[in-house]
Amino acid sequence: MKEKIYKCNDCPTQAEFKNDDEARKAGWGFSKGRKKHYCPIHAPLHRHTGGKLVPTFNSGKQLKIESL
Repeated sequence: MKEKIYKCNDCPTQAEFKNDDEARKAGWGFSKGRKKHYCPIHAPLHRHTGGKLVPTFNSGKQLKIESL
């Protein structure tokens, strides 16, 4: 079976897999239309499952206002 080359849209990472299922098992992510591919490093940033891995400026704590 011919292998397909998957290229990450966020970085120059490339990998070859037989199909999308094998790529998913290896941690790769896909866009809704499967036109964009994301390597295991960048895939969590594109998943919409609560955003726990997306870096934030503030972890839900209120900032202190010192000028008042």
